[in-house]
Amino acid sequence: MHFNCQFLCFDIFMNIFKLNFSKLFLFLVSQALICLVFGCGLGSDKSAKTEPAPPAPEASAKANETTSGSAAISPVSLPGRSQFLSGDFKAARPLLYAAGRSGDLRAVYFLRLIAQWGLDGRKPNEEEASRYLSLLTSQKERMEALLKTASDEDKAVYLATLALLHFKGLAGPSSDIEQAASLARQAAKLNFVPAMNLIAAIILSPGLSSFNWRHPFGGNPSEAFGWCLKAAEAGDVLAMANLGYLYHQGLGVNSDVYAAASWTHKAADRPQTTPRCYNDLGFYYQEGRAVTPDQTEAKRWYEKASLRGYQLASQNLKKLRAGAKEPPSNFAGLEY
Repeated sequence: MHFNCQFLCFDIFMNIFKLNFSKLFLFLVSQALICLVFGCGLGSDKSAKTEPAPPAPEASAKANETTSGSAAISPVSLPGRSQFLSGDFKAARPLLYAAGRSGDLRAVYFLRLIAQWGLDGRKPNEEEASRYLSLLTSQKERMEALLKTASDEDKAVYLATLALLHFKGLAGPSSDIEQAASLARQAAKLNFVPAMNLIAAIILSPGLSSFNWRHPFGGNPSEAFGWCLKAAEAGDVLAMANLGYLYHQGLGVNSDVYAAASWTHKAADRPQTTPRCYNDLGFYYQEGRAVTPDQTEAKRWYEKASLRGYQLASQNLKKLRAGAKEPPSNFAGLEY
């Protein structure tokens, strides 16, 4: 028994010795982060506990190909992707969670969006979203490598993820908003709808060389409007809410409160959506902008947003109930 243990330890040591230690270290760190994100906390809520079993063996086998860093797989093999893009976030989340747990970074990108904005009906969860983002940050080099062999649809997800990291300053010393804009545009031009919201947010932020200092919201708002409109017409709920904001503020288009209210209403009427649009719609009813003033209807929409954990709505509801005359808080900016 003692001899066998010694032989086993020696064998393990010799095999490790043959490996590239830097790659081994990165692999171990990667697996530890995946364990932390998917095994410690993020899957502890009730919805995660009742998630269905992982996808069929064929899909799991293909998903594992990405984990090992080999050629990227076909986008149709990512469980939950089609459900996400069709707006069925509740159905998408458990499928994406299972794929993400196996190391599929594409799934982690979608999971971050669901958690950040509470798209599946849960309250927006900044802590959960930040953990997904941390995992993506740690895998930047891996995604850059996967870009070389990815299909166009997969490439769009990796490009959008890398753009997000650059935009948030998480790409290391090389983080650059110009690079973020370039990557996001590439993803959007590959018809990846979530990237269209991202590029809108980037080009409306200070820091780009095209930034228009005469405009308080950033540079080139007409481009941002164009991408938002395209995504909204494709049925993206975040884009619908964003488009309402752009119409209301007159960003990239003539200010049109009727179009703003209309797109906000479209977002709010979707079965699964961002709670932000409920608050914005409550604002329209309370202020009587593009709709007949209706305090009861305003209260109803504020309550829906408040129940979903949207803080501005909770503040507006409190002021409305107290009969305060100060205007309601609204339009927290773009969601991407």
